[in-house]
Amino acid sequence: MNNNKRLLVSFILNLVTSLLVLTGAIVAFIVGDGTLTSRYPDIFKYFTFQSNIFMGIVCLFYVFNQLQIIQGKKEKINHVLNVFYHVGATAIGLTFVIVITVLAPGYGFDKMYNYANLFF
Repeated sequence: MNNNKRLLVSFILNLVTSLLVLTGAIVAFIVGDGTLTSRYPDIFKYFTFQSNIFMGIVCLFYVFNQLQIIQGKKEKINHVLNVFYHVGATAIGLTFVIVITVLAPGYGFDKMYNYANLFF
């Protein structure tokens, strides 16, 4: 795949990721079922929520930078943004491993993947 196609696929995936995080945050702030998820502002005490919000923000910055590259205003992504992207991906990976190995077996997969957690 050439670089333009990769850039476009990456742009779309980052845009979808940031929109899903926004949707999950809205659901978490509004719905919050009171058992596994808390309502705003208590929800920020959970690492799982923090890592998802962090990655959503980083993806949004990535989308803006990739849009500038597509428009020809920029040549490449800033190195610092790449570092934040990798930190966010590591945090999301750690969150996924914790949910799959620790939380879901204890609470049940059906309860772990409902409401905002479904979008995250």
